[in-house]
Amino acid sequence: MQSYPWLSIQEGEFLDPHNPYTELFKVSNGGYIPLTNLSAACNESFESGPIVMKNNTVFFPNFASYLGHDSATTIPCFAIVYAPKIPEGAKFEVRIEYAYYHINFKRFRRHQSFHFKSIKGKDGLLHWLFLAP
Repeated sequence: MQSYPWLSIQEGEFLDPHNPYTELFKVSNGGYIPLTNLSAACNESFESGPIVMKNNTVFFPNFASYLGHDSATTIPCFAIVYAPKIPEGAKFEVRIEYAYYHINFKRFRRHQSFHFKSIKGKDGLLHWLFLAP
């Protein structure tokens, strides 16, 4: 159903390879209906020694004004956390909210969520594993 908006996330580079939360994820619109007024809610959860981060959500309202068919934009979640050591098994949720054709009324806004868990790669660094909804 390409007439209906469908978002997907692509992995990108890391600003800090030792912090998986600094990955530059991109969101793209696979449908033909353009999306407007995109907002992101980035939620992190992890435990690392004395540091416990539970359901810390940072909102980025209107991080993109327009996302047309097959276009992409960087999600600003990379700015949410800095911790000296993030453990394997950390969780990450990205929720993208959007409007259709600038009809930006709360009742008409839609959203899509993406869930990830950190795993250690062969390079010794943490990477995100996409979890099915």
